[in-house]
Amino acid sequence: MFVFSLDDEKSNLALQVLPLLFPAGVKKQGQRSVQRATMEESMPAFINVEKLFREMSLFAFLHIDGTNLPMYLEGKREPHVLVFGERKNPEQAFVAVEGDAIPCTSLLKAVDVCFKLTYVLDISYCWQCSHTYTYLQKYVYGLGMGDGPPTSSVVLLNSFVEQE
Repeated sequence: MFVFSLDDEKSNLALQVLPLLFPAGVKKQGQRSVQRATMEESMPAFINVEKLFREMSLFAFLHIDGTNLPMYLEGKREPHVLVFGERKNPEQAFVAVEGDAIPCTSLLKAVDVCFKLTYVLDISYCWQCSHTYTYLQKYVYGLGMGDGPPTSSVVLLNSFVEQE
């Protein structure tokens, strides 16, 4: 379990709301049809917050509350951040990729590892939150141009951040 301060709680929440600041990703379906992700799809595609798996045996009954990590990882191939616990104070953070979970010391470290893993392996960003990863690539890490021109919300956020 991590030890948190109020600043850590704010940082955790700030990271998790990044997809809300940018337009949802789009995916082409055919030549003219486009599917736009909802915020309910964009948020967990960037950072998936799950309940912690707990089991309690009482009179030989098994009660399961939350997510079992091995069962969750089955069939999960794209790199993404997975945290267990509360949104403000996650108890565990992982980068899930290719059916494995890489443990991280904090949510910030998990986002960092996930981005770098995706970028270094030249994997396309998850379409639901591609604008969020493009922002991280261009303005946080200062790497290349990303996919296409920046959206207006990306330019506005970057202008705000660069002001002194």
